[in-house]
Amino acid sequence: MLNIIKKTLVELENNSDKMTDKELKRLEKLKIYFEKNNYITNKELQDLLEVSESTAKRFLNKLVDREILRAEGERKARKYYCKG
Repeated sequence: MLNIIKKTLVELENNSDKMTDKELKRLEKLKIYFEKNNYITNKELQDLLEVSESTAKRFLNKLVDREILRAEGERKARKYYCKG
């Protein structure tokens, strides 16, 4: 599960379509979170990263689009799982 995040971090460092430094730091925090948890919700990510609901949503959507995470459920019940 964590291998996909580690692999993605390496790929992003070598890719021209990089994430910002701030996003990479957030991804590192998320990697640590997934070492102890199977999924994360928007609210949990807000608390973990100390960001607003909309910022957490944008970040989660970016990770889903990059196929780092997969989303399950609808609206407030949506959970995000690490792919792989």
